[in-house]
Amino acid sequence: MTDSNTSQRYTADQLALMDALKSKNLTQWFSPLTDWVNRFAGLELFLADSSMPSLLAQVTKRLLMLDHFNHPTDVQVASVIALLEFNYWRIAITTVQSHRWNPVNESLSDYLCRSTAVWEYEQTVGEFEEIAAAILELKKTSVSSE
Repeated sequence: MTDSNTSQRYTADQLALMDALKSKNLTQWFSPLTDWVNRFAGLELFLADSSMPSLLAQVTKRLLMLDHFNHPTDVQVASVIALLEFNYWRIAITTVQSHRWNPVNESLSDYLCRSTAVWEYEQTVGEFEEIAAAILELKKTSVSSE
C-alpha cells in the first residue's frame, strides 16, 4: 500500500469515526480515541493479516456496538475500546535488556526505533484496567485543554 493510499484510508477512517461518535452523541471522544490509536501507528506493518481493518476502523466498529447503552458513560466507552485485540499486541526490544512495548508509556513509533520482536500478549484484568484508565486519562486531558 502506498503512503497516499494509507493517508486516504486514514482520512476516510477519521470521518467514519466522527460519524459514529456523532450518532452516539460522543463527539468529545474524537481526539482521545485518535490519540490512542496513533500510539499504535505502524503496528499493522507487523501483523500477518493485511486484510484486517485499520485500527481506527476497528475502534469505529466497536463504538457502533454500543447500541445497548442509551447514553454510554466515559468508563463504558473506554472499556469497550480497551477490549480491542490490538491493545494486546506487544513489541519487544531485541537487546540484552529487553522489555516489551506498553502503549501507556510511549507511542509505538517511538518504540519501533529500537525493536523487532512482535507477539500477541495475553490480556489480564490488570492490564485491561490500565489500558482503560489510560484511555480515560486521554479523554480528561483533551477536555481540560479545550
